[in-house]
Amino acid sequence: MTEAAALVVAYRGRVGRDQDEPRSLGDRPDLVADLHPTRNGGVDPRAIAAGSILRLWWRCPNGHHWEARVVDRVKRGAACPQCAGPDVAAGIRTASRSMLEAAIATANRFRLAFDPSELPRLAVDYSYGQDESFIIERIAPVVRKRGHFTRNELLEVCRWKTPRSVPRVVENTEEGVVELTRTGLGAAHDELRIGSMLHLAGVDWPSASVLLHFGHEDRYPIIDFRALEALGIPRAKTTQVYSMAFWLGYVIATRRLADTYGMTMRELDRALWQWSDEQGA
Repeated sequence: MTEAAALVVAYRGRVGRDQDEPRSLGDRPDLVADLHPTRNGGVDPRAIAAGSILRLWWRCPNGHHWEARVVDRVKRGAACPQCAGPDVAAGIRTASRSMLEAAIATANRFRLAFDPSELPRLAVDYSYGQDESFIIERIAPVVRKRGHFTRNELLEVCRWKTPRSVPRVVENTEEGVVELTRTGLGAAHDELRIGSMLHLAGVDWPSASVLLHFGHEDRYPIIDFRALEALGIPRAKTTQVYSMAFWLGYVIATRRLADTYGMTMRELDRALWQWSDEQGA
């Protein structure tokens, strides 16, 4: 028996005893055994709280790879999505059944316009002109911990997405930015998450999606004409199709793709953008 297997057996022998309620990921050796061996940067499971929202990569005994939050695995029993079967809603929560049904129907319309074997190469070749490192390293972690954007952070993110939006975005007050983004990042339902962002001056569907992409702990894609073109939506039609059902369907479709091909949402977004860019103007 391997050391990892022995730890799993030892843990299962203790299940059901209240005093053994896990306080850290290290207290769940069965889950420690599932940690991906190369994609987590040598994290120490004992230093990660059981309720942590940190996203890690996992590998199940069947060899499937996926990304999930620690709290979802330790506290909520989330298992390998491929072994458990497809989640047709991909974690989306809506206020009405009809909206969810419309989103799922929309998600089923999206199809990659290229061979998926190209995804890793495209993600590496990503050549967007605006540097995103400041947002990823300095803004996103702080916003996710704090639960809202500041006015300056909103300006930085919107400038990265589309500089021409800045003259409108500066109209937002500090108080308004804090209130609306806190509402969006803290909402339980997906309609309110993006809907709150759309109430900010100068923030359209693409910019609102960027705020969720970098600011929310859940996985959200960036929606724009290039990514949509890579999923079979002609450029001429992109501005005509934006709606709540379309947005939620896009979220479902991209989460499915990320899970299927073992990519983060950031990697998938880069790959979709790059493919469209390589097709020319």
